Amino acid sequence: MTCKTRNEVLHLIEKATNYLYPLRWVDEKTTTGDFDGREVAIDVFFVPTTNQVDFLAQIRPIRGLIREMAGHRCIFIFHSPGATIAYYSHLFPVTRGLHLAKAGGIKLPLPGPGGTKGGPVIIGSPRFYLKEAA
Repeated sequence: MTCKTRNEVLHLIEKATNYLYPLRWVDEKTTTGDFDGREVAIDVFFVPTTNQVDFLAQIRPIRGLIREMAGHRCIFIFHSPGATIAYYSHLFPVTRGLHLAKAGGIKLPLPGPGGTKGGPVIIGSPRFYLKEAA
């Protein structure tokens, strides 16, 4: 399977699941052990055990297309939030410090009444200096 096809498969799954969970193809460096289907195995991170069946239901409409693109049925390896943090935290670095310098800032507006969407608004043209905390 080509790199382009692998990326397209991941994109289809991300879109079907509304980008709720980080995905990646299993790699030989961080996934130990040998098992049949490694070449078509996909890691799904931060999935609570109670949401695994929902994940599979969300991708059911595209499973046939995924199988056709991959040339085989894909295997999904679920990692709970706790397991993701314990064993795969190096894949999800967290910036613990942010310093804004000169000409701008970040505004974090609250969502409107009854709303749940919101996001940072960058004001001006700030220069960011990131420093990872120890």
